[in-house]
Amino acid sequence: FPSHDIQEDMIAEGKKIEVKTQVPFVIKDAFTFKENQLKKCRQADYVYFVSVPNKTKPHHSDGKVYRIASSKMMYSSYRTKDGRTMITVPIKQPDMEFLFNMDYADACTLQKYSVSEWN
Repeated sequence: FPSHDIQEDMIAEGKKIEVKTQVPFVIKDAFTFKENQLKKCRQADYVYFVSVPNKTKPHHSDGKVYRIASSKMMYSSYRTKDGRTMITVPIKQPDMEFLFNMDYADACTLQKYSVSEWN
């Protein structure tokens, strides 16, 4: 199916919000998403990252929720071993705001549905 994921995920208090729920890229200490999602993230007012715990490698961000203003989000491109271009967003950057820890049971539920090859 072609991707029709071109609009932000939600609007809250008049702000465009994009939400990325994923296992962090532990080696880079970053969140990642496909290159075709960058425009949508840049057009949102805020990007929220929901950090799904990795099943095998504990990470400082496990079960945490972060927010960053898209205009202040630092990112770079990364080429995977299989040739895909991914966008990496460092977790530790000046404007990345930690919001809260998810309930452990909720974080485990997200982990159950993860399709990440890294968990």
